[in-house]
Amino acid sequence: MISEQEQALNEALENSLRLHNQKPTMFYLGEGDKETVEQCRKVFKAMKPFALQLSPVWFQSDEAVPKHPKFALIKRHIDQIRYIYQSREPSLIQLFVSKLLPCNPMPLRFAVLSSISLFSTRVYLHDNKLSPQPHQAYVDGYFNLVVSMGENVVRFPLLPEMKGGQMTTPSMPPAIRFIGARSDQADEVNTSAQKVQQFVFETAPKTGRRTQLHAFISILNSGKEIADYLPSFLNALTSFDISFATAICALASDPSNLVSIRSLVNVLASNKMLDHFLRCLAASVRQAVSGYLIQDVPELIALDNMFISSSIEWARSLASEYKGIQQPPIDGLIRRICKDIQRKAIKSDIGLYILRAILVIASYEDQSGDTAIAMFMEVVVRPFAVGLHIGNQFIMLKEQLSRNDETIEIIQNIIEETIVRVLAMNISMTYNIGDVEDQLFEIHNFVTQKLDDFVRLVISLNNRKKREHPVIQMITFAFTKCGELALY
Repeated sequence: MISEQEQALNEALENSLRLHNQKPTMFYLGEGDKETVEQCRKVFKAMKPFALQLSPVWFQSDEAVPKHPKFALIKRHIDQIRYIYQSREPSLIQLFVSKLLPCNPMPLRFAVLSSISLFSTRVYLHDNKLSPQPHQAYVDGYFNLVVSMGENVVRFPLLPEMKGGQMTTPSMPPAIRFIGARSDQADEVNTSAQKVQQFVFETAPKTGRRTQLHAFISILNSGKEIADYLPSFLNALTSFDISFATAICALASDPSNLVSIRSLVNVLASNKMLDHFLRCLAASVRQAVSGYLIQDVPELIALDNMFISSSIEWARSLASEYKGIQQPPIDGLIRRICKDIQRKAIKSDIGLYILRAILVIASYEDQSGDTAIAMFMEVVVRPFAVGLHIGNQFIMLKEQLSRNDETIEIIQNIIEETIVRVLAMNISMTYNIGDVEDQLFEIHNFVTQKLDDFVRLVISLNNRKKREHPVIQMITFAFTKCGELALY
């Protein structure tokens, strides 16, 4: 006996299939007559209950690549209409899997941050000799002063910016006049207006980043029960969009900050979100690691820092052995790293757990093993190569590995053997729920120390195309592999 929701979804899919067969058109992507498009898109409405009911469980799954209960049904439907969407099949798949998410994976996107009001005031946009109508102005989530004038919107940045190596302070546009308190005394009105101006351009920006942080936390707690600040901060850290967690791991590169990553790992594990976090990071960089990286990738930096921080004693010991050696051969470094990992000499189950999780994703990406090798090189070897100033050797070796150069066959075999052994390891992830509260304070202190960089990076992570978001990358990847999903 199927539920009413199951029945509604099945009927919507059958009706959509019939409409597609009657007139082969990419209705799901908005092509064709409006009425038929709306009829077909009723499928998405019928999918919504399952996104709300099933997807949270999917996020918390500890499977290597979790299979959503509705993957098979959606895949069967797409297979039936694939001939219509041949040139746009990736877009069709991303559209369907995104409907399995309980909400938009970018909760801090432009549409949200540009519309929230941190505080508001009234302004004139004309010379003070005129008698204009006042305009309502507000400071948005980007800390811009926003003035709406009919269909036009003007935004004035209020936070200092680094330009040409110097910090510049925004100045008030000459057209803006702030409105003071109502009074019959002109001096009182002017004094009040000056105080408002001073608050907007001088006082408020001093705490602007902190105000933004609190606003972000509030947004990430939307739909949840009202809670105190610390539980709200916890909800933001463990939010399925992973932007807070990614920013923390990407920014904690200094040795003194690595404890913050270890604390975050325990917090995520205690809330059953560590596997989701690792899957999303790995899925988002699985293609980038195979190429030549010309710019920093926050998700890859986050993975690097997570692996090193979880194995820091071993990493420091290994680095000390190479201290004073100029340009050590990279093949010797890799032999030593692989030997230690195979023997579990890195003495970190968490480090091995992280490595195994991301190598699983890389191994599913292609059967040749090239992506897994590239992932291993970027996450495990690259941090040491950079620290030992042998980056050029690293780039050259990685390029040779990508084309299966016979001259480095021995090193390639060693890396492949190490990857196979890691994938075969039975690694248990332990965590301590009792430490979470103290660790939240530690993480929060780190965020406040890096507040400007943290807020900027969180905004940047939410300011990209939806299809590029790690959560979309992960659920799309899992869907395309649903026919071969299995636990290692």
